[in-house]
Amino acid sequence: MLIELENVCIKRGDSFELHIEKLAASKGERLAITGQSGCGKSTTLDIIGMTLEPACADRFIFSPGSENFDVADTWRRHDEGALTELRRRHIGYILQTGEIFGFINVQENIELTAIVAGMDGHLARQRAEELMAKLSIGHLARQLPATLSIGQRQRVAIARAIAPAPELILADEPTSALDPELAVEVMELMLNAVRDDGATLIMVTHDLGLLDKFDFRRAPMRVDGRKAILEAS
Repeated sequence: MLIELENVCIKRGDSFELHIEKLAASKGERLAITGQSGCGKSTTLDIIGMTLEPACADRFIFSPGSENFDVADTWRRHDEGALTELRRRHIGYILQTGEIFGFINVQENIELTAIVAGMDGHLARQRAEELMAKLSIGHLARQLPATLSIGQRQRVAIARAIAPAPELILADEPTSALDPELAVEVMELMLNAVRDDGATLIMVTHDLGLLDKFDFRRAPMRVDGRKAILEAS
């Protein structure tokens, strides 16, 4: 298993509770978190991505490569440095808005993410070129983000997230801003690139048709009053 969570919870005042009773994902798996709007799917991604500390966490084990990290214990120790290092080395995040740096070109955007994760500059350049070819954006290498279409920006955002070859890719509605035909095209390109690296993909989406087409395992969230509950293994 790459990740294993048990009894992880977060509360926001008296209006919202999220309980991840059990969630596990194996290496190389495609997993989709589904559920109604506002039930906490994106919040769940933030917890898995270690950018949001929960109120309780009995177990969160993260096992990239041959390593084994007790994230729940790291939270209890408030070791932000260790969490930052885990994210930098092992996790890629794709947002629905296709966020990329506007002041540098497409290739520099992709290279920068790899370099920040510790990759040598020459290797980062090779990796960027490889990903741009896979995602059919090589002809955009020198263009600034402001000149790109929504679909092109999303492909760049995907390349940025997977440039360091992280073991875990988190994607929050990565095709929601695209028309159906383009959504399928971008999803195919993303899945091919992720598969080539052997990474695990955990995605939030409302597009159940895409999940059926691309054979995702589903982890549905259910809502019980003011509590959202996720239990999937």
